[in-house]
Amino acid sequence: MISDRADVLAELADLAFDETAIALRLLPAQPHPIDQIGLWSGVQSLPGDQALLVGQDGEARRITWWNMPSEDVDLQNGAVAFRDALEKAVTSRTAGNAEVVCDLSGGLDSTPICYFAAANSGSGIVARTLFHPDPGGREDLAWAKKALTVMPNVREHLVKSTDEFVDFYEGVDEVNVVLDEPTQAITAGPRIMALLSEDAQKNAAIHLNGLGGDHILRGVAGWEHTLARSHPLLAWRRSRSEHIPAGTSVMSTLRQLSDRRSYRAWLADGIAKKAKSLRPPGVNDWSSPLALPEWLSADARETVVKAVRSLLSGLDPLHPTVAGHSDIYFARDAAKLVRGTGQLGNPFGVAYEAPLLDDRVVEAAFRVRRTERDTPLEWKPLMKSAMRGILPKEYLMRTSKVGGGAQSVRGYLRHHDVLVGLVEESGLLDGGLIDRTAFLNSTRPDRWEPPSPEIHNVVNLGKFILNQRRTAPVAA
Repeated sequence: MISDRADVLAELADLAFDETAIALRLLPAQPHPIDQIGLWSGVQSLPGDQALLVGQDGEARRITWWNMPSEDVDLQNGAVAFRDALEKAVTSRTAGNAEVVCDLSGGLDSTPICYFAAANSGSGIVARTLFHPDPGGREDLAWAKKALTVMPNVREHLVKSTDEFVDFYEGVDEVNVVLDEPTQAITAGPRIMALLSEDAQKNAAIHLNGLGGDHILRGVAGWEHTLARSHPLLAWRRSRSEHIPAGTSVMSTLRQLSDRRSYRAWLADGIAKKAKSLRPPGVNDWSSPLALPEWLSADARETVVKAVRSLLSGLDPLHPTVAGHSDIYFARDAAKLVRGTGQLGNPFGVAYEAPLLDDRVVEAAFRVRRTERDTPLEWKPLMKSAMRGILPKEYLMRTSKVGGGAQSVRGYLRHHDVLVGLVEESGLLDGGLIDRTAFLNSTRPDRWEPPSPEIHNVVNLGKFILNQRRTAPVAA
């Protein structure tokens, strides 16, 4: 049997969750190929660059339909190709008379999308901007208004404070859409679904968002590792521009840049060290490094270590270079989120779409030389170059984006008990994979610090399991 949803196959064949796969999904980061392991025993997943072709005789064969493009285009020419690809991705969704709602966050991801949607819409679009009352929270609205001055066919501009919506983490237990993969879509779900409900009331068929921009437009430390092979001095300068503010020593930078470990050796070292806390990828990290939370039970630790070691034989990276592997890995990571958030729109009849992750858009971004696609001195230069002469000059001077850290802290404080209750109801706290006492102690809310990313995977997985137990039909 073949399906584009693993849970459909599992239901048809009456398959159970794979205990090892569940243990691996508790990790705060899942490097390749852990992120591709199916959750059900007997269901095999395909990586995103492959597909199955089924002949008239019923025989299926696996093909590779996508390959990483060469990184050989300068910023000026790459920006033109990127702009054209993004405009086509947007207009392919907005053609016709469907009602379109578009995020207009004021950032460099959703704003260009909103422009192209407005410029190519005959009936006009609805743009929506959210702001929050914390310090700096109105900055997004101010930038959105700058960009709005050149947008044609914006029939309505909705402006709302996030105080009009649920808190961060509020209502996560009520997100009952059955996803086919545990992703951050669950914890982000309540606010997204509130917006989609409003869209449905306006008879909107499409809601465009800017998800994926941070994954394909911003650089990662691993770029410098690859750059050091051909331009060591430039790689050194770029690395130190990040390491000096972080307090990283000169010797640490040098060791990371000169690290020659293969992907297999890097992953093997990661499981040998069994790091207990998630950290940002370093220059010599092929992707998000492994971390085994301290609340994993002894049996779960043994299961995870054994599973990862079994994957090492014959394991190849997604790309021969650290930079190329990182690009593909983080693009796939974004695609998982976008698939999940897209499924949140099903109950409302609204297509929640992310044009920045279209194949051709990603390819156009990946073709631009990494030294120009992102630099330590400029915020998303590829998008700025692509929109130069289209969006206002003063808008393109934006250098940052306001986060929601304070809202996250408050929301976690208020709704921590509900989140823990959700995890408990899923059976994860009593299934032998989690040390209950250690988990409760390490995930206590802090009045001043955002919750650890480790809690997100557990909550997302717990709610995913609960929703899969429901008897309602699975949405397509």
